[in-house]
Amino acid sequence: PARGGDEVAYLHAFLDARVWAMKQEEAHSDTSRVDTAQRVFLDEGNLDLEPPLDWHVYGDAYHIG
Repeated sequence: PARGGDEVAYLHAFLDARVWAMKQEEAHSDTSRVDTAQRVFLDEGNLDLEPPLDWHVYGDAYHIG
């Protein structure tokens, strides 16, 4: 992205690769923190993590701001 690439596309690819790597080992196969927390902010376009922030992880809801 620093060289003019698409930051959102890069971050989606990064998270996709992370999910793939997590699923390779049973002990780390729960990808919910990526799917219900990290990717939420990306899908909302909130790359600067500006509050308010709302997300769910492991069945718990969180709110900042």
